Amino acid sequence: MIRAVLAVAVVLPALPGAVSAQTAEQDSVQERARPDFDPIGIELDELLGVVGLVSAKTIEQKSSPLSSFVVKPSFGVTGVYDSNIFLTENNEVGDKRVEYRPQVAIQSDWGRHAFGITAFGVLGRYVENTDEDFNDYQIQTSGRLDIYDNKKLELLAGVAQRHEERDEEDDPGRGFKPTVSFNKFAKLTFEYLADVFLTRFIFDIEHQDFKNSDGINNDARDETIIETSLRLGYEFTPGTTVFVEPNADFRLFDQERDGAGNLQDNWAVGSLVGMTFDVTGVTFLEFGVGFEYRSFDDPSFGSEFNFDFLVRHIWNVTDVISLTTDIERTFEDSATPGVSGVIEYSLSTVVDYELLDNVIVSSGVGLSFSETSGTGREDLNINPTLAVKYLVNENWTAQLNLGYATRESTAAGESFENYSASFGLVMKL
Repeated sequence: MIRAVLAVAVVLPALPGAVSAQTAEQDSVQERARPDFDPIGIELDELLGVVGLVSAKTIEQKSSPLSSFVVKPSFGVTGVYDSNIFLTENNEVGDKRVEYRPQVAIQSDWGRHAFGITAFGVLGRYVENTDEDFNDYQIQTSGRLDIYDNKKLELLAGVAQRHEERDEEDDPGRGFKPTVSFNKFAKLTFEYLADVFLTRFIFDIEHQDFKNSDGINNDARDETIIETSLRLGYEFTPGTTVFVEPNADFRLFDQERDGAGNLQDNWAVGSLVGMTFDVTGVTFLEFGVGFEYRSFDDPSFGSEFNFDFLVRHIWNVTDVISLTTDIERTFEDSATPGVSGVIEYSLSTVVDYELLDNVIVSSGVGLSFSETSGTGREDLNINPTLAVKYLVNENWTAQLNLGYATRESTAAGESFENYSASFGLVMKL
């Protein structure tokens, strides 16, 4: 579950792609271009010229290759209040914290191909419960190689330090500091579009190194996760593609056995069959159904054959209202000795309303149901949210967030409620 942090919370700079018709996602309230509120950035040669590493003449003539790179720094400060920071069923503890969010991105400004480097952090400091302080960061490089007009190769690689949230199934609970991991990751994507035929291959690998703390030895949790998929699609009408997508994943633990003596390694193969629809720039729909077969090295865990699915929907209801919905099924390993893993079914839906050109109101809800194999534990999570984003100008953004989280669990002491509120300011250049 900790791997999800890679994809949320921080908006990373997108690498420019080939020129194409406006899609529903690009035209949605959250993603549409707003040139009046986009930071300009600083050309890399000009930035280095400030400290004397590039001459004024070189900058003026744009003769340095560094002039084709743009630096976009930002710094955010957010104040947060949670009514139940440990997410406990009883004896709730509320606290305030300040989150500092530095980020710097260096992006190429080329007509073809792309390259970028991004570094960002989220540093959390609590007012009273200082043992909950955290220092998350991520450094990554990304690139795209355009091979003719119909082939492209993309690579993303980096390192990150992350902490597990208190609602994770593997959280050790109150009285212990949050679990920290150091992760190394890489993702390779190759896409080939030949007339009406699409081929897309993805190879994703990540190693998670969980740190020991408070007398807890997390070495048995260290693992390498490899995920790969191959999508073969046919566009039978413009904007509408049917596809088949075989996939596989492998979970290889540094230690062969867990604390109960069970073999930990497991692997899965599966396939999805589905369709994508994106014609008018108003509606995007992607759905797939299929199966997953997962096998565990330990015979006591046996094997599992599960129904698999995914749904992603973006609907621009009007020029100022967008609806986004995601539904999926995921599998995560468990740190509990003798437990093979957790299967989760999740749904999230968000409505974005452009109140003004520079004011966006978002309201959404997330639902998830998880089953922990071998224990009979079942969790139901509900997370409604409300957010207001105010784009002051190209350099300043303010955001207010209100949230509520509740979990009903069949496991004793694992249910909770939490109310949260935050307000943040981000400065961008």
